[in-house]
Parts: sequence; C-alpha cells; structure tokens
Amino acid sequence: MAYENIDYQVTGRIAVIGLNRAPVNALSLDFVNEIIAALCQARDDDEVRAVIITSALEKAFCAGLARIIHGDAQVWMSRGSSAGLTGNF
Repeated sequence: MAYENIDYQVTGRIAVIGLNRAPVNALSLDFVNEIIAALCQARDDDEVRAVIITSALEKAFCAGLARIIHGDAQVWMSRGSSAGLTGNF
C-alpha cells in the first residue's frame, strides 16, 4: 500500500513505520488514519513480528494534534473501533 505521509518498509521480520509529514509530523485525521492503516498492514503480515515507529524527519518525532483538527478530535475519537483504533495489533 502506498502512503502519502509514511515511509513503510519491512526488513527481516521488523516493520518500520517512518512518520514523514514535514515540518514536525503534526497529526491530522488523514495522517492518523495512515498510521492506523500501516499498523494494520503490519498486523496482517504473517512475517512481521515487531513494529518500530520512527520519524523520517531529522529534528522532530511528532508535534501532536494539528491545531486545525482540535474541534473534530472529539468526534474522531468517538468513532473508536469503526476507525480501527481498537483490536489486536
């Protein structure tokens, strides 16, 4: 699967999810959905035994929620399992 803001690769039995949304990996709804999709991809790969989440950016891991989505965050979080936020990873 191709991602817009994530670098995903599997080396050996390790999936590496690299956050790559410049300038500071601020979380948007689309970005969080990509992270969830990458985690699900790793979960569904029988060869993957570990997942590393890292930053592809040199000076930042993740700045948190982007200011523009704070109003929608409560609605988004209430979607819970329908958004893929629960289950076995």
